[in-house]
Amino acid sequence: MTRSRTEPLAVGVVVNPASGRDIRRVLGWASVFPTAEKVNVVLRLLSALGQQGVQIAWMLPDSAGIAAHVREAGALARVQRGLPMPEVRLLDMRIRDRASDSTEATAAMVALGVPVIAVLGGDGTHGAVASRCADVPLATLSTGTNNAFPELREATQVGLAAGLVATGRVEAGVALRRPCGVTRGCACAATVSTRSRWSTSRCRDAPRLRRAPCGTPAI
Repeated sequence: MTRSRTEPLAVGVVVNPASGRDIRRVLGWASVFPTAEKVNVVLRLLSALGQQGVQIAWMLPDSAGIAAHVREAGALARVQRGLPMPEVRLLDMRIRDRASDSTEATAAMVALGVPVIAVLGGDGTHGAVASRCADVPLATLSTGTNNAFPELREATQVGLAAGLVATGRVEAGVALRRPCGVTRGCACAATVSTRSRWSTSRCRDAPRLRRAPCGTPAI
């Protein structure tokens, strides 16, 4: 999609408010992801995206109030601290607290033309988003019950990498990779990788994107 120079740069952010709080994690002595921590993760993500020039973040409204808290905290950071936090805008959609919320939100974000979609959740959430993201790459953050697909990454690093991709500082031929080696016609979801080699001699260098199978099921 060709973007106008005057058009604000926007990304999508899909957060599963129920992820990482499953009874299986409690019984297995695993850590959980409370709502407050998810808010902080998204704020770190958006802070890094804003530093790269992203101006708008589309989020879906949620019953836990994550998007609302992020929007309020981000606005305060812009006014009181002068940080270039993206403006949070909520999608106009009905929330049912089901996986369909993620797929519907993803489809809406793709229709809005976002160049990157960040996802906070586990295998189920990422699979739902990957099934509807088309060619839009995903910036994945593992906050789920099972996290076989999304790797454990720091939100700031993911935001910086996703911002470089969103702003087009990485050419598609360099940034997009698939394990199968196919460059076209592969039904996969691209994910932003933060484990790439950096070269100080090339200002356009940025983290590579790797390809992962679409619709990874929860275990």
